Amino acid sequence: MGYSATWNEAAPVGSVALASDLDTVIQQLKRDIRERMDPLFRIANLNTTSTSDVSLATFSLPANTLQDDGAQIRIVAVVRAATQNCVFHSKFGATDIGNRTVLLNTAIVLEDVVVRTSVNTQRAAAVGAANASVAPAELLSGAVTLDFRGSVTAGGTLTIDSIEVWQRGVRP
Repeated sequence: MGYSATWNEAAPVGSVALASDLDTVIQQLKRDIRERMDPLFRIANLNTTSTSDVSLATFSLPANTLQDDGAQIRIVAVVRAATQNCVFHSKFGATDIGNRTVLLNTAIVLEDVVVRTSVNTQRAAAVGAANASVAPAELLSGAVTLDFRGSVTAGGTLTIDSIEVWQRGVRP
């Protein structure tokens, strides 16, 4: 996906670009910009009352999304706990990024960042988690499953208002 059209410098002086050609280029630019402004994944309105750790949602991160060293994805979740404390965490492939306790009758915003450090190694950091930094080793040339998980203390309800996965540092 490119952001520019090739300009023919050899065009005769006084030549005119066709409006239909310009419209096509503008529509392609709009599409490319929109793709970069929308999250890779979004889901809302999930709940669990399970006292065992359960998967609430999964997303298959496409192969080569993190194609350059330093490329990042950012996971943002808005979660609430009703009646009892709850636990929420996300996994990048087989690696748990971080467990967070959501205190009863509170809502919090959670953020995880995964950065590619080399071909098959990453660094993941979770804001406010006990294990705030871990080192997954997923093969990035294939899809990687993101798993969003949670559990509650008996009698509680964990509500996920929203989870979004964003790609950071996207280049044209």
